Amino acid sequence: MATEQISVKLPSATLRQLDTLAARAGESRNRLVVEAVEAFVHRRTNSAHDRLADLCGAAQGAPAEGATSEAWKERLHRE
Repeated sequence: MATEQISVKLPSATLRQLDTLAARAGESRNRLVVEAVEAFVHRRTNSAHDRLADLCGAAQGAPAEGATSEAWKERLHRE
């Protein structure tokens, strides 16, 4: 996999904690940061909302704003 280098500034206390965790795990500081960023990106791009976003408001007769519409919520409770 191709990689690119970036620069990140962290608070000193966070960097010390990162170094402690890396030493305990026998991993490099870089490896832990890569894993953390990958996990963050995965969570943000694979949420239930992201997977279902194109279905929101797809019900026939549903308003464009979907279930957030107060009128639509009221209608759902009546039917």
